[in-house]
Amino acid sequence: MTNQERTDLARDDNRQDSKSTLPEGNRISEVFKKVEAAGRRVSRGRLVVATLLAGILFSLWGLFLGGQVRAQEVMGVSMAPTLESGDRLLVRSFGDLRIERGSIVVMESPDQQNSEIVKRVVGLPGDLVEVRFGQLYVNDQEVATPSGFGYPTYVQFPLMRVPPEYYFVLGDNRPLSFDSQEFGPVHVSLIHGTAMFRYYPFARLGKVE
Repeated sequence: MTNQERTDLARDDNRQDSKSTLPEGNRISEVFKKVEAAGRRVSRGRLVVATLLAGILFSLWGLFLGGQVRAQEVMGVSMAPTLESGDRLLVRSFGDLRIERGSIVVMESPDQQNSEIVKRVVGLPGDLVEVRFGQLYVNDQEVATPSGFGYPTYVQFPLMRVPPEYYFVLGDNRPLSFDSQEFGPVHVSLIHGTAMFRYYPFARLGKVE
């Protein structure tokens, strides 16, 4: 056997080794790609179903509320864990919003034009609001934090009376919320709607409270 023949034989052996090892790696890669694609299809599918569900709910509520219902996506963690970023809500807008103490509202952001934020109303017009040693008081009554994420004990907010046509709003995730502690009470004209129902994600579908 010549040296050239030996070289050709060794090259053929190497090709055989490559053929025996590469397909296995390719198969694993293909499996991961298929799993990833399936995950994307499931997520898209759920969102499509959520959109269809929202359309049905829009139609039903529109019959009773004169079409005054719209969708709103929650952005950020200021209302966690009551509302998480990415939650999708049905919001009653315009007309009689029926804003009550404890209502979750969608309002215009005071520091960002054409942007909306979601907060909870804790003080109505005429209410006395203050924070003492991290604890919220309304009309001298202690108010529990719905999420359990209250202020640190060093936080103080001086006693104030909410003016007529104004509302005092806070995020349920008190330490991480930009709210009336920063920008003060908000005029009713800045409140665009009240949250009624969460239609996505499905695992937490239901009335918003």
